[in-house]
Amino acid sequence: MGVKLTILGESGSGKTCYLLGMHRRMSAGIKEHSLTTLRDADATQLAQMYTNLRDTSIGKDRFPKPNFKSETYHFGLNIATYRAMDFEWVDYPGEYVDPAKGHAGSEGYEMVKRSIRESSTLLICLDGENLIDGDTEEKIYTVKDNSAVYIMPFITKLAGEFQNQNRTLPPIGIIVTKWDLCMETTTEDELREVVEEVFSPLFKSTDTVLAVIPVSLGRSISDDGYRGRVKPINIQLPILYGIRYALRDSIVEDENRKKLNRADSDRYISGKRDEIKEQESDIRRWNDEIREERNSFFWTDDDYINTRNQWINDAQAEIDSLNAKINSERNECERTIGIIDAGILKKQTAIKNLLEAMSGVNLAFYRGKWQAEVE
Repeated sequence: MGVKLTILGESGSGKTCYLLGMHRRMSAGIKEHSLTTLRDADATQLAQMYTNLRDTSIGKDRFPKPNFKSETYHFGLNIATYRAMDFEWVDYPGEYVDPAKGHAGSEGYEMVKRSIRESSTLLICLDGENLIDGDTEEKIYTVKDNSAVYIMPFITKLAGEFQNQNRTLPPIGIIVTKWDLCMETTTEDELREVVEEVFSPLFKSTDTVLAVIPVSLGRSISDDGYRGRVKPINIQLPILYGIRYALRDSIVEDENRKKLNRADSDRYISGKRDEIKEQESDIRRWNDEIREERNSFFWTDDDYINTRNQWINDAQAEIDSLNAKINSERNECERTIGIIDAGILKKQTAIKNLLEAMSGVNLAFYRGKWQAEVE
């Protein structure tokens, strides 16, 4: 599993609920996008947890209890019948990077760092419950004090380490969970202002690629003592966002594979051509020796001439064989590159499809400024 999406957020922020809603809805398919669960154990676990989530008779107890350990699931994203990408979904509680509960160099802390380094996208959960009350300044304070109190310093430090290694953070998706609780009291402009202030270090770099994606299990899910129906909002967008960049990275890898394949093929062909030049040099030398022998003032040594003629015939056969190997290598190289190019074209088409499907993401940040949509 080479593709990884890392999700980070404090316990209770709604990461697991989001996963359950996303898995259920996307397993059935949202328009042409669907999710395949690659391990039976994952499918069973998520189905059992979702069954509990749908039990409206138990009110707030229907929601999973806060989880203080990491979880990894294996999925495949399909666009119609095309498997666009298989990936790991790695869920870490924000407490892994909380200085009060660990320290830099601890096992959990290093696990998160390593996972982000290996990820195509980093998803950060921002609990929408922190955006319910107060003016913008109060919401910023609440989010900083709860959702970002240790996650943002960790991300800032990690960005500095990456910079020293000539790396950049992967694209970031800020998932605003429980959007149903705050959607009536938080405008889009206000949400942008909150995110920009809370995650301010990220917005000082032109390398930052970021999108803000509000999600919810349903507008009325918290009604009547949390007995509302599960009817997700925007639940597919974070996955589509993450896979869009995974596909971009995969295309870069494909282009590198083409270059390596071409370079290996060129080296192979160059080596064979050098062998041909050696054989041709030998043939010229033996022909010269034959001419000298035939022009000798003394008797002609037929065995000497016949031996060299045989050497010439063998060398020419070797040249023919080497030319055949060169042609075969050239054809195989072009065939391989053709397969890679066909794969790249499919991925480019998939990216175009995903961008169209993400038209609902209105808060995206690229090249040092907010954009109207994901690029």
